[in-house]
Amino acid sequence: LTRLEQKDTTVALENLFSTAEKKPPSGSLSTEEDSFKMQKALHLSTLGISEAEYVRKEIPLEVLRGGRRCVEVECTLSSLVAMQETLFTEEHAAYNLAVKQSTNKRGQLHPLAAIQHSSTYQASGVLSVPCFYITLG
Repeated sequence: LTRLEQKDTTVALENLFSTAEKKPPSGSLSTEEDSFKMQKALHLSTLGISEAEYVRKEIPLEVLRGGRRCVEVECTLSSLVAMQETLFTEEHAAYNLAVKQSTNKRGQLHPLAAIQHSSTYQASGVLSVPCFYITLG
């Protein structure tokens, strides 16, 4: 880290924890009320994530040639693709809303909020593509 980055990080951390110690914030990144809201949001988010367990499941997929069953498989595959697109859209909208709500009136986003929102978004798994095994007969 450069000296400027270290100073900004130190100021941000002091602002975040100044409410708990009843000290005034050392910089102008956030007010006391914003710091309290941020502490509460981070705490609730941590509690929510710690209770969640993500399990990777592989779904075997068999593609058959000819006949009526191919149409059924294609419908199933298209519905899986539509479901993945819907999940991505919903998670992306939730991420954008969280970032928007965390941004102050001057358009600044607290560094810890940015880290929290990004890590929660990545942990949701929207960036991963489901695995399909295709068996050609």
